[in-house]
Order: sequence, then C-alpha cells, then structure tokens
Amino acid sequence: MTKTRFMLLLAATALLGLFLAAGVRAEPPGGEGEGGEKTPFVRAAAPGAKHNFLFGFLEKARPAFEQTARPALQECGVCGQVTTGEICAFCKLSKLVRDRKA
Repeated sequence: MTKTRFMLLLAATALLGLFLAAGVRAEPPGGEGEGGEKTPFVRAAAPGAKHNFLFGFLEKARPAFEQTARPALQECGVCGQVTTGEICAFCKLSKLVRDRKA
C-alpha cells in the first residue's frame, strides 16, 4: 500500500470515526428509548459498533504504524530549532513571504 493511499484511508477512517463518535441522532424504529430519552440509532442497532470499529482499525493498522522509520533530527540552519531538514518549515514559509513582498 502506498503512503498516499494509506493517508487517504486513514483520513476517511478518521472522518467515519468522528461521525460515529458524534452519534447519529436519528430516532430508532421504536421511537424513544427507556426513560423517555432518545437513543442514537447506531447505538441501539449495534451496541459496541464504535468500539469495534476503532479498535479493529487500530489492530489492523498497527503494522503500518510500526514500520515507519523515525527521521533524523537536526537543528535548523536559520533559527536553530529542531527539524528533519536543513531549514525548518517556519523559516521556509517566512522566506517565501519575504520574497513575495520584495
């Protein structure tokens, strides 16, 4: 699996996870739940679905997370902050802004 495809899959999964975490607010077929409170349809139809979805994803994605190599850290040549390249992203962006104004 390519890195781009993995990142797209991860983003789609995160969005779906947020959707499930927010809880679908549709009424269950039976109307109101016990005690007059409304139960989200997903929770009523499939208890534990959010838990199974999240932990199933983490279990299947574990090899991909473990295979990532840690980049070598060094100091930025301009400001001295820690970065993975010769110049940090802030200094690169600052230079682009200064060059555009000039």
